[in-house]
Amino acid sequence: MARAFAEMIILVAIGIIMGFTINVFNPDGIPLIGQWNPGRGLVHAGGSCVEDSDMIDDWDVQSFFNRSDVVFVDARSRSEYRAGHIPGAFNLPIGEVDILVFDFMEMYPQDTDLVIYCSGPECHDAPDMARILKEYGYETIHVYWSGMLGWKKANRPIDVLEDY
Repeated sequence: MARAFAEMIILVAIGIIMGFTINVFNPDGIPLIGQWNPGRGLVHAGGSCVEDSDMIDDWDVQSFFNRSDVVFVDARSRSEYRAGHIPGAFNLPIGEVDILVFDFMEMYPQDTDLVIYCSGPECHDAPDMARILKEYGYETIHVYWSGMLGWKKANRPIDVLEDY
C-alpha cells in the first residue's frame, strides 16, 4: 500500500514538472508571476502588455467614443468587422497591417488619439496592434480590453456591413 502511494506521488510530481516545463516554453504560456485583472484581460509577467499604452475599460470607452478627435481601430479580420463593429471604427486587420498601415497613416497623423480593440479580453490582436502602431510612430494609444464583447454587453451601437 505504501509503495502504491509513493508511486502515485511520483507520477503526480512528474506531471506537475512536465506541465510547468511545457508552460515555460509555450509562447502563449500562462505567466506564473505578473499582473492579473480579469476586467483588463491578458496577463503578462512584468507589467503592462504594451508599454506606454493606456488600457481602458467599459467605463472609460464611452467617453472616448463621444470625442470627435479619437479614432477607433478594429484589429479583427475583415469578416468580423463586417459582421459588426464600433461605429466609425477603421478596420486594420492584424494579418494585413503591413499592407494597410500606409493608407491608415495617410488618413490619420501620428498624433491621432487611437483606441484599439479586438474581440474581447482573450484576444491578443489589440495589444499586438498597439505595439505595431507605436513602431510606426503613433504616440497616444489606448487598448480597449473588453473589445466587441464588452461593447455588445453594454448594448452600445454596432454598425454592420450588409454588402460584402
